[in-house]
Amino acid sequence: MNRTKQAVIIFLILEAIVVSIFSALIILDGRGLSQNIPYALVLMLSPAILAMAVSFAVHKSIKDFGWGLGKLKYLAMAYAIPILYITIPYFISIAAGWVLLDPHATSTLGAVDVLQFFLVNILILCVLVMGEEIGWRGFLLPQLCKLTSFAHASALVGIVWVAVHLPIFVFADYNAGDSPLWFRLICFTILAFSVNIVINWLRIKSGSVWTAVLLHATHNSFLQDISPLFQETEWSAYILSEAGLALTLSGLIVGFIFWRKRTELENYATKS
Repeated sequence: MNRTKQAVIIFLILEAIVVSIFSALIILDGRGLSQNIPYALVLMLSPAILAMAVSFAVHKSIKDFGWGLGKLKYLAMAYAIPILYITIPYFISIAAGWVLLDPHATSTLGAVDVLQFFLVNILILCVLVMGEEIGWRGFLLPQLCKLTSFAHASALVGIVWVAVHLPIFVFADYNAGDSPLWFRLICFTILAFSVNIVINWLRIKSGSVWTAVLLHATHNSFLQDISPLFQETEWSAYILSEAGLALTLSGLIVGFIFWRKRTELENYATKS
């Protein structure tokens, strides 16, 4: 067994153990993620910690993690893409009357709030998602790209990324909502797998893990910030959030666009 395959297997086994233990602790506690912050932080930080430990143990290096910033245009894409695939379907939903803005929340929206939405909160969240992305796209994705094509590597990372969220999605309150669990689970899975393709493409094309960090942070932060601007209606639970139809459809479109571009990366060579 070559060292790359060995490193991938060790990392996945260790991560599976951590996810199983700490997801179970959150589920058994029964109070949800907000009351189990230490356990949630372990889930968020473990990919980076384990990835660097395994890489040092097997390769004696973490140089392939993509620590450089890369070209500015890829960082700009990482910032702009999630804002576009969130705002466009949301605007369409508002125009069609499927969802309603909260008049009080929107009327009190000021310049400081907008600055937080588009910059401050995103930068803060970059620190929190860094632990995940250093593991999944700093380590796992480029290691898999050494073993197989980008298409196969991207699909495998997507499956793993979705799988680590499933226990707390199904049995805890991650992405809890008023729509049926089966509906939320389908929407979330499709969205996560689609966005995964975009993040992976940017990571490999740019050679920088920071594109993955920025896109992930912008997605989470912007979506969380604008959610309070909407009223709860009969259909809002089925349209809004990561478990709603609006983002599922826009995510599919963006994911398909970047899936079509996968041939640009088939002759991938590790960049740092």
